[in-house]
Amino acid sequence: MDSFTSSGNITDKNSGEGLAYVNIGLIGKPIGTVSNSQGVFRFELTEANYLDTLRISMVGYESQEFPVSELQANSEPVAIQMKEAISELDEIVLTAREWKRKTLGNKTESKLIGHLFHYSQFGKEMGIRMNVGRQPLLVDNFSFHVSYNRFSGKVYFRLNMYRLDRGKPTENILKENIIIAVESKETGRIGVDLRPYDIVLTEDVLVTLEWIDAEAEVGSTEALAVSVGVLTGGTFERVSKEMPMKKVLKGLGLGYILEVRY
Repeated sequence: MDSFTSSGNITDKNSGEGLAYVNIGLIGKPIGTVSNSQGVFRFELTEANYLDTLRISMVGYESQEFPVSELQANSEPVAIQMKEAISELDEIVLTAREWKRKTLGNKTESKLIGHLFHYSQFGKEMGIRMNVGRQPLLVDNFSFHVSYNRFSGKVYFRLNMYRLDRGKPTENILKENIIIAVESKETGRIGVDLRPYDIVLTEDVLVTLEWIDAEAEVGSTEALAVSVGVLTGGTFERVSKEMPMKKVLKGLGLGYILEVRY
């Protein structure tokens, strides 16, 4: 079956600067990638994809769609400009004389059971449901526990938080990229301070990590395992942004936690 390479450069329409870590994927297919730190992307397609549609999307920008046939007819890299999305945020007022704090998610730090991001799964996304309750919560910190890490260089993950409709993820509530770096061979609990982002949760969300970049070439034996422990809601994952999220570990959840206050 004949194949061809689709490549291009994605920039901000106003500034002209390259956009890092934009999602590029075939709608409804497990085929996709992300742009690199300069906004450049490149991936292989086949003649079987001729009638498919490619979607370009990222938090804070309007999505775009292109017929694969149009890309195949263009032998040169495509130049794509993305326009910032304008969204009205609901005003939520939190008042408290003294903050109370709690932890959401799964505190497991198991070294016996883990779920992998491995070398062939660039763009993979996996997460767990966070039960928020009835009271608005202000998010202070996110962390996850790495039990195993064979990556030879630094790797980067994007944090996502999705609204849920009948248990299925829909809109990402975050309005900008939150990138988490993991050093080569680093294990243990790894966190990011979310206080600068003013994230308020008013309903249950699906919190995921998405593997978006690697500093060094990734070898066939390289992988990173996130600890897994007992969790009623299970674990969800997908290999491309354009695929539905599926529950893959029933009764077992990733070691993700949110530190919140109310």
